[in-house]
Amino acid sequence: MQVIRAMTGFLKRWPELLGLPLALLIFFTSAPLLRWLDPTSAVFDLGILQKIFLGVLTLLAINAAVFLGIKFNFPVVYSYYKNLMKVDFLTLTAWQRFLLFLSLYALLFLSGALIVSLI
Repeated sequence: MQVIRAMTGFLKRWPELLGLPLALLIFFTSAPLLRWLDPTSAVFDLGILQKIFLGVLTLLAINAAVFLGIKFNFPVVYSYYKNLMKVDFLTLTAWQRFLLFLSLYALLFLSGALIVSLI
C-alpha cells in the first residue's frame, strides 16, 4: 500500500512521466492483442526499446555536455542563467512565456527524435 501511495505521490509531482509506464504497458499488451486479432501477425522485437533508452541517455549526455560547455566557456552567460533568468522570465507576459516554453519543448523533442533516429 505504501508503494502505491509513493508512486501516486511521485506521479502527482511529475505528471509528465505518466506517459512512460503507459507506453510500456501498451507495448507489452499489444503482442497478445495482435495475436488474438490475427494469429499470423508478427509482434515487435523487444530490442526496439534499447534504441529508445539509448536515445534518452544520449540526449541527457549531450545536455550535460552543453551545460558544462556554457559554464566553462561563457561563465557570464551561465551566471545569468543561474541567478537572473528566473526574474526576467517572470517579467514576460503570459503569451511570451507560453511561446518560449513551447519553443524549448519543440526543440528538445525534435532533437531527441533526431538522436533516436540516428542511432
